[in-house]
Amino acid sequence: APRLAVDAVTGAELIAPAQHDRLWKIVGRVGRNEREIEVWLGAVYGVGSMEIRKRDYDAICAAVEKPGPLPSQREPGQEG
Repeated sequence: APRLAVDAVTGAELIAPAQHDRLWKIVGRVGRNEREIEVWLGAVYGVGSMEIRKRDYDAICAAVEKPGPLPSQREPGQEG
């Protein structure tokens, strides 16, 4: 079985390369700026696009797909 990528600090499981690719396809499809997404991931989730935790992935994709400004904080229950 392939070894899962984990966050060196928290031990949280990180997204697979295919999930990373899907996120950037969504970004392009909805017309968001890649730099905006990188800055937002750092500000709200404390990660770069290569360090996204699996538990945050669905919420990140949903926020990117949703029209309008990106949320300035995580959904309740997503902290940490």
